[in-house]
Amino acid sequence: MRKKGGDIDLLVEAPETTARAIRTELGLQRTLEESLGGRKVDLIVHHRGERESAFVRIAKKEGVIL
Repeated sequence: MRKKGGDIDLLVEAPETTARAIRTELGLQRTLEESLGGRKVDLIVHHRGERESAFVRIAKKEGVIL
């Protein structure tokens, strides 16, 4: 069996915080995982205007902008 790479950590910044946006986020995660051949995607959505978590601060400092 061929080993796949590790999981993908993805931070998305979004302007809205509605229930519809949350459902969209869940659908995006599922779609990404399916598109990447079942590779695990950890999706964090940060809503602009909200306080940044430690994870968001680290992602912004060390991550690669896509």
